[in-house]
Amino acid sequence: MSKIRSNRLSLARKRLGYEQKQVVKLLGYKATPPFSRYETGQKIPSLRVALKLSILYRLPIRVLFGTYYDECRRELNNRYERFNKESRRSIDLTEPTGYCSYIELINSLFMTDVDKAKVRRHAKELMDERRRKILGH
Repeated sequence: MSKIRSNRLSLARKRLGYEQKQVVKLLGYKATPPFSRYETGQKIPSLRVALKLSILYRLPIRVLFGTYYDECRRELNNRYERFNKESRRSIDLTEPTGYCSYIELINSLFMTDVDKAKVRRHAKELMDERRRKILGH
């Protein structure tokens, strides 16, 4: 398993002006080393801790742990590709309808150049679609 993109935890904490000691105390830890390992990518927090961080930093888990999320998604897609056609019909790996992960990216302040290009392309597609509906083309 690859090292998670840990700087998002640290950046999210710093963006809100929180000190590491404050977050450690809120999470119920007695010392900073366990939390430091999360921020440096040496360890992945439990789901419970990840959810608490998501609440505290006001960011979805998939944004806080974007690289790890992408890695998990790739694993699922690779396994899905090995399924036979009959098994594939009952499983849907597409994003939920009406859900826009680009909103999370825009709000996260952690956009890479690739992310920016995706958001621009998506915004253009949405504008083109809206224009077609309004103008009836």
